[in-house]
Amino acid sequence: MPIKERAMQILDELDEKQLEFAVNFLNFLRWNGASISDNIPNAETMRALDEAMSTSKEEMPVFSGSTSDFLNMLMEDEDA
Repeated sequence: MPIKERAMQILDELDEKQLEFAVNFLNFLRWNGASISDNIPNAETMRALDEAMSTSKEEMPVFSGSTSDFLNMLMEDEDA
């Protein structure tokens, strides 16, 4: 999907307060010459972001434990 079409789809889903914030942010980018060309995510990152955004809070796994346990769990997943 082209980026402008994707942006329009997202804007259509925002409520008035969110839309006002988005417009202000876009104006900030436009008037301050912000360059984000070096920070454009690749296709793999975009797919991951889309997946994360489409996952409901009820579907997201919840971890309860220490930071150390969490990091150990991540390291085990990496080794698998």
